[in-house]
Amino acid sequence: MRPTSAARAAAERGLRVLLLDENPTLGGHLRFGPDHHRPVLEGLVEAIQSDDRVTVLTDTVVLGAFEENWLAAVGRATAGGGERLSKIRAASVVYATGAIEQPLLFGNNDLPGILLSSAAQRLLRLYGVAPGTRAVVVTANDDGWAVAADLLAAGMAVAAVADLRSQSVAQRPSLPNNIPVLWGHAPLRADGRKRLRALTCL
Repeated sequence: MRPTSAARAAAERGLRVLLLDENPTLGGHLRFGPDHHRPVLEGLVEAIQSDDRVTVLTDTVVLGAFEENWLAAVGRATAGGGERLSKIRAASVVYATGAIEQPLLFGNNDLPGILLSSAAQRLLRLYGVAPGTRAVVVTANDDGWAVAADLLAAGMAVAAVADLRSQSVAQRPSLPNNIPVLWGHAPLRADGRKRLRALTCL
């Protein structure tokens, strides 16, 4: 459950809500995901910020959760700089810890230059940093195609898109026709020493 969604639902039921987020702004992965997530993010953030029943503390990390919903959190102080320790006692707590993208398993998948798509999008959309100059995108859903489009927009070359799905159950999204698409292919082995040099798909 997204923390912003949970906070909004609780506030709509008349509860006072304290929303803690370790990031500088609300939104989690929606901040750097595909563009079609943007309206969802903007709507949630606007609803949260306009609701007096919700107090938001960003740049705040919960260090521990103890008996009877007693929480300890450290965050940026509102005045004077430094950090502030908050001791919180809540009637109920929702833990929205997020999810970790599942990496594909193949030979040498820990070589420098092999990234999860969420890491590439985080670099591009939050920091304006291209994660390289040339890439192969491996995907099992339409989100991978959105990553390929983001890489192209950042000036990177996309050597190929390998989609684990067969072409019979998926359609090619709008990418330039000169980009090879390997339908029904999965990565078998990465080659290179200090960095990725080649990717073999089967």
